Amino acid sequence: MTLGSYLTLDQGILYNGNFSSDSSLRVTGTLYTDPEKTTPFVLTGYTLTMRIHRDHSTVDLFNQTCTINSATAGTFYINIADNTLPSTGYTGVYLVDVVLTKSGTRVTNLNRVEILIQRGPTD
Repeated sequence: MTLGSYLTLDQGILYNGNFSSDSSLRVTGTLYTDPEKTTPFVLTGYTLTMRIHRDHSTVDLFNQTCTINSATAGTFYINIADNTLPSTGYTGVYLVDVVLTKSGTRVTNLNRVEILIQRGPTD
């Protein structure tokens, strides 16, 4: 059994104040079972939660449930809703973790994944 996952995000930058009630502003990614990112992590039965936090901090500044796009391909997405990203005073580089839970099992990504949150158009 895999003790962790390896995360890849398709976006590297998000903007404060930028959101969408539909699928036009979405963070997408893939989870893998190996550090080379060649074998998708099969997501069947898992609940995925994306956490965004500062380096060396356990305080979540974003903690939202993701939607599985393709369980066998290990892909997921999350629509960014209004007032869910860290506010203007929290621009900068953040760490992203995607936590998988299923029947008492908790799997986290083992690789360091960064995302830049910049001031948005309404800030």
